[in-house]
Amino acid sequence: MISTDALIWAGVITYHPDLVKLKNLVNILEIQVDKIIVFNNGGCLDKDICKLFQGSNFEIIGCGENVGIAKALNEICRLAAQNLADYVVTFDQDSLPGDVFVNGLHDFIVTLSDSNKNVAAVGPVFVDERGSTEVLPVFQAGCWWVKKIDPLSGNHAAINASMLITSGMLLKISAWEKIGKFREDLFIDHVDTEWCLRALNREFELFVCPSVIMQHEISEEAPKRLFGRLVLKYSPIRRYYAFRNTSVLILGKYTPCGIRIYFLTTLCYRFFINLLVDKNMIRSLKAMLTGVVHGVIGKMGRR
Repeated sequence: MISTDALIWAGVITYHPDLVKLKNLVNILEIQVDKIIVFNNGGCLDKDICKLFQGSNFEIIGCGENVGIAKALNEICRLAAQNLADYVVTFDQDSLPGDVFVNGLHDFIVTLSDSNKNVAAVGPVFVDERGSTEVLPVFQAGCWWVKKIDPLSGNHAAINASMLITSGMLLKISAWEKIGKFREDLFIDHVDTEWCLRALNREFELFVCPSVIMQHEISEEAPKRLFGRLVLKYSPIRRYYAFRNTSVLILGKYTPCGIRIYFLTTLCYRFFINLLVDKNMIRSLKAMLTGVVHGVIGKMGRR
């Protein structure tokens, strides 16, 4: 366990997990946090997950049915709040943090808070090493567009961000209680983005720590570059959720103008690019169009 007076829990959301990858994650986290909560979203028996743990500082929740990422995150945060945890650090099952990952983010958020920053959450730099190495940029909202910052270039001590990814995100439970729950009717995709935009609206701040790096699979298949742009490869059902929830954010009252314009532009761009890279073009086309329609008319929840 890391040396700190703060009570830090980890939340891991699983769905048809690769047990080898999950075991690697568990082994790394067991010595870094006070307790690990695994939310079983289906595809694996609780007893199989139990076998991955060496100690007893864990709990498995969920009904083994896919209820979405947002509900899983809320249940993890609710349990942490009930047990007076100060922070929750959340992970996907395929994330691979380093040995001092949690300590690095905790020191980072404490330093920011001590400098009078009203911080809701912090996150690492993401690197996907499948194929060519891709570093995910940090997004900052401007008046009319979104600025993308390479977190590994320059001499950044802290990078102010408009959006964080929930995997690897260390959030303050006190901030979660003030900002509100993750929006469960989004189910998956942009669940983290929507919460971050509400955090900014409540005058909280979000930061990325350039010195903390995490390997993470940022799409279902290795991302590729097309026309100089990073293209994430997903199944048609994920295309549906991405296009539906992006449409919701474009129309959302908490979305800054720069992000709204950026999402609208990239939605059009990705519509055509996805048709070039997706294996089943017809299913993908139908999924994206249906997603936009459902987002506009407010048909939410699980597809």
